[in-house]
Amino acid sequence: MPRLTVSNTQWKILIGALGMILFASFTVAAINWEQFVIPEKAGVIDMQVGPSLPGPTFPVIAVPPESSAAAQGVKVGDVIRYDRLSDTTSSSGYEQHRFGINDQVGITVSSQGQSRHVFIHPRPVQTIDKYDVFTYFFDMVIALSAIIFSVVIGIRKPESFSARMLSLILLAFSSGVIENMLPIGQIKNTFYLLVSPFSFFFTFGGYLVFAMYFPNDHGSNQPPLLRRIVPIALVFEFLLDLCVSLWRIGHLPYIMVQILRPLGAGPTVTLIVLSFIVIYFSYKNTTGEARQRVRWMILATVPIYLDPVLNFFVDFIYPSIKGSPEVNLVSSILPLISMLGLAYAVLRVRIFDFGFVINRALVYGVVSLLLLTSFGLVEWLVEHLIHFEEREKNVLLDGAIALAIYLSFHRVRHAVEHYIEQIFFHKWHSNEETLRHFVRQAAYISASDALLRDFLAELKRFSGGAECALYLPDSNGNYRATTIDSPGVVELIDANDNIAVALRAGLVPIQNEGQHPGLANNLALPMSHRGQINGFALIGPKPNGEIFRPDEMEVLGFAAHQIGLDLFALQNERLKSDVARMNKEKEILQIKLDDSHRALETFATKMGDRSDRLRTE
Repeated sequence: MPRLTVSNTQWKILIGALGMILFASFTVAAINWEQFVIPEKAGVIDMQVGPSLPGPTFPVIAVPPESSAAAQGVKVGDVIRYDRLSDTTSSSGYEQHRFGINDQVGITVSSQGQSRHVFIHPRPVQTIDKYDVFTYFFDMVIALSAIIFSVVIGIRKPESFSARMLSLILLAFSSGVIENMLPIGQIKNTFYLLVSPFSFFFTFGGYLVFAMYFPNDHGSNQPPLLRRIVPIALVFEFLLDLCVSLWRIGHLPYIMVQILRPLGAGPTVTLIVLSFIVIYFSYKNTTGEARQRVRWMILATVPIYLDPVLNFFVDFIYPSIKGSPEVNLVSSILPLISMLGLAYAVLRVRIFDFGFVINRALVYGVVSLLLLTSFGLVEWLVEHLIHFEEREKNVLLDGAIALAIYLSFHRVRHAVEHYIEQIFFHKWHSNEETLRHFVRQAAYISASDALLRDFLAELKRFSGGAECALYLPDSNGNYRATTIDSPGVVELIDANDNIAVALRAGLVPIQNEGQHPGLANNLALPMSHRGQINGFALIGPKPNGEIFRPDEMEVLGFAAHQIGLDLFALQNERLKSDVARMNKEKEILQIKLDDSHRALETFATKMGDRSDRLRTE
C-alpha cells in the first residue's frame, strides 16, 4: 500500500471542502436550468470559428447575416479573441443552446491590423431536442450522485488508498459534468481554464491508479511490466493536461499546440485500455470475497469509461453523428448506469466496509422527493410539448395531468419502495423478519431456561456472531450472566453500575460508550415490564466492524421487551404453579392432619373406654 502522506483528518477536511465547492457550483448550474431546456430562455450564437491560432485567437469562418455578430461588423476572415475563453467551448451536446437569452459575449475583433472590442448577443432558439432535455436532467442526477458518493466514500474510508482515489475520481468526474451545465461567466471560465484539465487527469489517470490498488490497497497482483508502464502513462497524461491548461491561460507556445493537437483522444483511450487490463489481472489474481468486490466494482465503474471509447470510435467511424442529441443521450446514460451500479455495490454488496448508519426512512424520503420531481418534470414536459388552440382544452389537460399524478403517485411510490426494499435492504429485511418470527414463536416456549437459551442464540445470529450475554437479577439485586460461553462476557454487574442505572432510567436500548469500561461498544437491551427491569441483554461489537443501525436497535429493543414480557409471564406461571402445588400439598397435609386428629380421637376414646373397664373391674 502506498504511504499516505495526508492524515485521515486532513483528508476528511479536504474532501469535505472540495465537495462543498462542487455542490455550490452545482447549485449555480441548477438555478440556471431554464436556458438548457426551455427554448424561450435559450440562445445560440451563429458565428462559427475555426481551429485556434496563437493567442489563443480564432479565425471567423461563417457569419449568418441575421446574427448579432454580423450586426457588430464581424465578417469572415476576421480573427477574434474571447474575453472568456470558455465562451467558445463545446458543452457536451448543448452547443446550440448553452447561452441564456440575456447573455452577452465579449470579443476583440482584429481585421486588417486594427482591433476593436464588441459584444455579441445570442438569438433565441426555435426548438430544443427532447434528447437534449433528457441529457441535461440525467447529467444533473449524475453530478449530484457523484458528489454525494465521493464525500461519503472519502470521509468513511480515509485510511484506504483505493477509497481515496475513488473519491477523487468521482469529484473530478462531477466537476466535468457541472462545467457543461454552468452558465457562461467567471465560474465556468475558472472551471475551463484551471479545473477541467486536471479533473480530466484525475478522472482517467486516477481510475488507472485505483484499478492498480483495489481491493487490497496494494499492486502486487499486477505483472511487473504493467507496474512499470503505468507510471509512464500517468506522467505523460499529466504533462498533456498541464499543457492544455497552460495553453488555455495563454502561457504555452503555439508550436506545442500544433504538436499535441493530432494526439486527440488517443492518450485518454490508452489510459482506459490500461485500466481495463489492470482490472483483468486484479480479478484473475483474487479469490473469494475480494474477487466478488472486484467484479462489482467492474460492473459499477466500467460503463462510465465506455463513453470516451464510444466517442473515440464515433470520431473515426461515424464522424457525421458526433455531437448529435442521440449520441449525447447515450453518453449521459452510461454514467447514470455507473452511478446506479455504484449505489447497488455500496449499499447491497458492500464493496467498501463502511459501517454505514443508513436509515431506511431517509432513503425512502429521498425516493419520494425524486418521484415528486419526476412527476413534476413529466407535467412540465407535457405542458410544453402538447398545446391546444382552445384554452378550455389546455385547462382540461392540466386538470387531467394533476388528477393522474394524484391518483398514481402513492401506488408508484409504494411499488418503487417495495423494489428498493428487495434490492438494497433484502438482507436487512430478512434478518429482521427472522427475529420477529422468533419473538412470535417465543410466546409458546414453556420453560424459562429454554426461552433464555434460544433468545441468546437468536441475538448471536442477528448480530452476525457477536458476543452476547443475558443478565438476570440475583438474590442480592445484582445482575448475573445466565451463561458464560466466551471470554468477553462479564459474569456479574452491580445493580448500581452505570449501565444498569442508565437502563432503569431510560428503559430503551443504549450504546455503551463509557458506562462500563469493560463493556465498551456493547449494545444494552432492557427486558422490562411495567417500568421494572427484569434483566437485560448485552451484545458486543459485530465481527465485521459495522455498528448497529437505528432500525436494528429498534427491532432488538422490541425483541428484548417482548422476551422480557414472556419471561415475566413464565415466572408468574411458575409462581402460580408453585402456589397451586403448595396449596395442594397444604390440602394433603390438612387431610393427613385431620386423619391424625381423628385417629387420635379414636385412640383416646378407646383408651378412655379401656380405662373405665379397668376401674370397673
